[in-house]
Amino acid sequence: MKQCCPKLFRKNCDTTLMSPITHVVPNHTQLLKTKASRPAIHGTLIALIAVIVANILVSFSEFNSVSIANLIAAQKSNAALWLLNIMPFAFAIWGQYISSLVAKEADTMIVDKTQDLWSQTRSLREHIEHNSQFDQLTSLPNRIKFKELLNEALKKAKSDKNKLSIVVLTLNSVSEINEILGYSHGDALIKDVVNSLKKNIPGSFLLSRLGNNEFAFIVPHRQRHVRLQKFSETIKQVFNKPFEADSLTLIMKTSMGAAEFPKDGGSVDTLLRHAYIASYVSKQKSEFFTAYSPDMDLKEFSDLHKISEVVNAIDQNELFLQYQPKLEADGVVREVEVLVRWMHPMHGMIPPDKFIPFIEKNKLNKELLQWVMTHALQQVVHWRESGVNLAVAINLSALDLLDSDLPDTIQTILTQTGVDARSLKLEITETTIMTDRERALDILKQVAGMDINTSIDDFGTGYSSLAYLSHLPAVELKIDRSFVMDMIENEHNSVIVKAIIDLAHNLSMKTVAEGVETEEIMNRLVELGCDYQQGYYISRPIDGSAMTEWIQKQNTL
Repeated sequence: MKQCCPKLFRKNCDTTLMSPITHVVPNHTQLLKTKASRPAIHGTLIALIAVIVANILVSFSEFNSVSIANLIAAQKSNAALWLLNIMPFAFAIWGQYISSLVAKEADTMIVDKTQDLWSQTRSLREHIEHNSQFDQLTSLPNRIKFKELLNEALKKAKSDKNKLSIVVLTLNSVSEINEILGYSHGDALIKDVVNSLKKNIPGSFLLSRLGNNEFAFIVPHRQRHVRLQKFSETIKQVFNKPFEADSLTLIMKTSMGAAEFPKDGGSVDTLLRHAYIASYVSKQKSEFFTAYSPDMDLKEFSDLHKISEVVNAIDQNELFLQYQPKLEADGVVREVEVLVRWMHPMHGMIPPDKFIPFIEKNKLNKELLQWVMTHALQQVVHWRESGVNLAVAINLSALDLLDSDLPDTIQTILTQTGVDARSLKLEITETTIMTDRERALDILKQVAGMDINTSIDDFGTGYSSLAYLSHLPAVELKIDRSFVMDMIENEHNSVIVKAIIDLAHNLSMKTVAEGVETEEIMNRLVELGCDYQQGYYISRPIDGSAMTEWIQKQNTL
C-alpha cells in the first residue's frame, strides 16, 4: 500500500520513504561481494607485514642469511609458515564478512527507527486532522466538518432529485448550568445529551456539534412533512425526560429550527442561516420546533439578524485583522497585539466593542477565535517570508479560556500554519480568570506546557487576589490605559503604575503599559522600569502589510 510523506517532512523525503519499509535479511554471498571496508584492508596489510617479517626471521635463523633461495627452502622445511602465510587472506575474508554484517545490522536498526518515526508521524497527523474536524468533548463532527458533509449531501440530493432538511438544535440552559454548577458539570451534561440523541435518532440522520450549546442534524427524506415532524417529536421526547447533574434533576430548555432543501435554499451557508433563524424564532415564541418561512419578520428579531450577519461575516471574510506593536525598552519591536475589525458591506467599519460582546453573548466566540488565530499565524508566516520576525498576542474571552478544547484547538492551528508555539501569546483579563478560577488555572497550565506564554491584560481593574496571581503561569502584566494616560497629571496614578511594575518584577514578570500617547509618558515609563510600551504615540493599529513596512523602518532607525 503506497504511503506518502507528511507535508512537514516532504522536502527531506526520498524514494525509500515513499513505500513501506521492510527488513533486509543479510545474504552471505552479497556480503563478500561488497566493497572492501577500510578496517579489512588495514588488517590485511598488517597481517602481510607480519608474515613477511616472520619468513625473514625463519630464513635468517636457519641459514644465517636472507635470500630468495633461503626463503623458499624455509617454506619447504617449516610447515608452520604455510599456515602463517594463509592467515592474512583468512583474516581479510573474516574481517570483510564481520564489518559488512555490522553495517547491515546498523542499516536494519536505522530502518526500524525510521519505521517507528514514520508510524508516530502518521499517528500525529491523523490526530491533528481528527481534532480539526471533530469536537473534542463529544467526538461529533464540528462546524467545519458539518459544512463539508452537508455540501456532499446537497450534491447527492441534487443528483438524486431528493430533499433534505437542516435542523439546528439549541440548548438554552447550558450557560446557566455552567454558571451555577461549573463547566465540568456542564460538559458532563452535554455528553449525556449527545448519548441520548444518538440512541433516539436513525443512523442516517447525521448529528454534529456546531458550538458550545448548538447542534445540527442533516435529515434526508422523501416525505418531508411526515418524517421531519416525527423527528421533531422524537427529539422533544428526549428532552421531556430529566437529566442528572451534581445530584440535581434538570429539565433542559431547548429550541429547534429547520430549513429544507431546495425550498429554503440551495447552498450550505443559506440553509444553515435559515435553520438558525427558525431556531431563534422557536426560542422567541417559546416553541420547541419551527420550520423556516420566508415571511418571518427579521425586524422583529433584531438580534437574530445580527447573528446571521456575524456568522456571514466570519464565513465570508468580512472581518480583518490589525496589529499594534509593543515597543521594548531597547527600541526594538518583537511582538504585536492582534485586533479584529469588521468592515460591514452596508454599515462600514463596526468597532469591536459593538460586535464582540454580541458574539460572546450568542456563543459564537469559538468560531471567531479560530478565524482570528488562523489568520494571525498565517500573517506571522508572511512576515517571516519578508524578513520580519514577529510574535503575535491574541486576546481570549472568558468563554475561550474556559473551553476544554482550547489547547487542542491551538495545537491544531499551530500545526496547520507551521508556526512555532513561542510565536504566540495569549492575553486574558483578571475578570476572565475569576469566572472559574480552578478551570482557568488548569487550562492555562496546559497551554503553558505547550510553550505558549500568557499575559494578564487590563491589570489593576479587576479583583484577583495577589496569592492567586502568584500561581498563574503568566509571564506579563499589562497595565490598564486608565492608569497610564493621565499619569503625568495624576501623581496617584503614577504611584499605581510604579507599584504594578515593582510587583511584576518581584514575581519575575514583565510589564506592558497601554495608552502611551505622548513622549512625556513614554519617558516616564522608561524611568519607572516598564519593559514594553504600547499606544498611539508609538503606532496606531495597522494591517499586516503596513506593519511590515513599519517594522523595517523601525529596525533601520
